[in-house]
Amino acid sequence: MNKILTGLLTPELGRFYSRLFSKRSTGDYDDFVNHTLTTVDELLPKAKDFIQTLLDQLNDWLNEQAM
Repeated sequence: MNKILTGLLTPELGRFYSRLFSKRSTGDYDDFVNHTLTTVDELLPKAKDFIQTLLDQLNDWLNEQAM
């Protein structure tokens, strides 16, 4: 939530992370959870975008530290 409030993540990416975290928790702690191929096909491109956003921000931060 703090990353959204500070503008580091968009509200859309924040909602996506919450959804992904919920699905992971369900998969970890509920019995007999199977995610469908449709769900994976929907989430994978968004997950790649989320990871790329984090990598871009990390690279920006590292570049600032190097100056």
